[in-house]
Amino acid sequence: VVVLVNGGSASASEIVAGALKNRGRGLIIGDQTFGKGSVQQLYDFPDSSSLKLTIGQYLTPGDESIQSVGITPDVLLHPIFAGSKESVNLLPDEHTREEDLDRHLDDARTKTNKPAIELTYLAEEIDQAETERRDAATSFTEDFEIKLARQVLEAAPSNFNEDTGREQLLQVAKTIVSQRANDDEGRIDAALMKLGVDWSKGRQTVPSAVTVSVVDNKTVKAGDTWTLTLEAKNTGATAVSRLRGNTTSTLGYLADREFLFGALKAGETKRASVDVKMPKELQGRNDLVRVVIADNLKSYTSVDVPVVIEGLDRPRFSYGIFIDDGVSKDTSGNGDGLLQLGEHVALVIGVKNTGKGEALEPTAMLKNLGGAEVFIDVGRQRLDALVPGATGVARFLFKLPAVTNEPPATKIELRLEVFDAVLGDFLIEKLSFPVKATTTTTKVKRVIELKAALPVMAAADASSMVLAKAVAGTKLDQVGEANGFARVRLGAGTLYGYVAQSGVTPSKGKPTVDAKGAVTGLSLVYGRDPPTIAFEDAAGLKLGEMLTVDGDSYAVNAHIVDDGSVNDAYVFVNAQKVFYQRLDSRGPTDKMVKHTVKLEPGVNVITVVAREDDEFAQREALTVFSKAGDPFAKEKRGRR
Repeated sequence: VVVLVNGGSASASEIVAGALKNRGRGLIIGDQTFGKGSVQQLYDFPDSSSLKLTIGQYLTPGDESIQSVGITPDVLLHPIFAGSKESVNLLPDEHTREEDLDRHLDDARTKTNKPAIELTYLAEEIDQAETERRDAATSFTEDFEIKLARQVLEAAPSNFNEDTGREQLLQVAKTIVSQRANDDEGRIDAALMKLGVDWSKGRQTVPSAVTVSVVDNKTVKAGDTWTLTLEAKNTGATAVSRLRGNTTSTLGYLADREFLFGALKAGETKRASVDVKMPKELQGRNDLVRVVIADNLKSYTSVDVPVVIEGLDRPRFSYGIFIDDGVSKDTSGNGDGLLQLGEHVALVIGVKNTGKGEALEPTAMLKNLGGAEVFIDVGRQRLDALVPGATGVARFLFKLPAVTNEPPATKIELRLEVFDAVLGDFLIEKLSFPVKATTTTTKVKRVIELKAALPVMAAADASSMVLAKAVAGTKLDQVGEANGFARVRLGAGTLYGYVAQSGVTPSKGKPTVDAKGAVTGLSLVYGRDPPTIAFEDAAGLKLGEMLTVDGDSYAVNAHIVDDGSVNDAYVFVNAQKVFYQRLDSRGPTDKMVKHTVKLEPGVNVITVVAREDDEFAQREALTVFSKAGDPFAKEKRGRR
């Protein structure tokens, strides 16, 4: 049997491959496997925390551990991509393995093995459409690895001996790989020559000398393309061939990028560039790229290249909320803004971007937390892009059953998420609405005028959320009456609110509106606004989103301000929570969170979270680059 593996082959699949290899019953073809040789059990606790406990280890025959090492294939395959300048990759390794994970386990019973055969080949490049077509197709598509495995099996001798069968397969594989190695090398050379790179092997027998310098490296903004151009010069007396540079970086997007110089005669200079499209969601940061220059004989030199990435201004969301339970094409209720059994209602969310940056794909989602009594018909809404100061409306539909076998619900619980699908900024809040007894409502159609300034409520209930504020003299369309409140239309569209009936009087004419249809004298209130967090220096001056320090620690000063109470704050360094402070503010909040954090060499993302309750929170991040130490001194980092 021939077993195909790659960097994604993990756990039980690795044990099967290792058992077949160690028992001499199979040939392994592909790439080094993941290295998952431990067994975990997950325990969930009532407070939403969890414990992952390692309870055992997998061992292959001979009591060998694969933990953090994996299975070394007998035939190690090196695919090369060279279809275009954008896709060229001579050293592809896109799998994150166990050894790349923080705090991975190691075992003294592991062994380092070398493959018996290695083959470099020109890999087929397929676009996304072809990938999807193959995934959906009922017919089987044979790729290079499967074809090679079939070729080895078909060439196996007919007098196959199970005691020596693996060795027989290995000899067959050596013959097949030897026959095609030159052809594959020629195809790779031809493909790279089309891209302007002379990748011919040449007759180089001794190393030469090479220097490298940076020609072009400019600050890049998130969402734009970063370009790095290097110049390599052969300063030795002999020619070099297949000269290349390969990057390591503290930012994965910049790692494993290749500079192909190819052949350089003595004294010759060549330039090579890489272009990397930066994701829009990247936080501003100072970073580092190390490029190692080498050929097939040796590594000549390396160069450290600083990278400055400017983040985009971020959006920030606040919102107002009310229940539309009037009678329309998609709702049916009594129009009091309160929930009753049997109603089919719309939960209307008015979203405002109060940040400095545009929300490119603002999205709102609603999830039921209260059980089967709520049936959500529409639970996801994509809004138009919101520039700073702009507003949008999401309208969710759900219904409560009129009759239930269980005791009637006294409240429903929902989770609301508002986020930008591009930049990743988000808010999450748990919503709780009481289920009220049915009230009597009356349809009314008239114009009313406010006798004094009044709040506009989300429901016919004095304890509900304030949706807007209206000045004295404001004229509104009244469409109903309930519980002593007038149900009024808040301008064009399907926005409604409630004002105390005692504070209004009938009026002639129509409500006065501006060019956008907004009622004059009425200002909407986006009452759910998360805390603001600002990083400050020791003198109290606000910092940008990134800075560089010489030491291995940093004193965090985070200024938290809110018009209401804030329960607590957290400080994270990268993914590790390092500090917690209970604020317990009652009313308006103005607090400083201070904590000195330990920094790793290179980039450290410091995130401060301020929470009003268990879910409603705001997050702000600061990237600090520490020049104390070598960020690449650790094990593998920056794998794409």
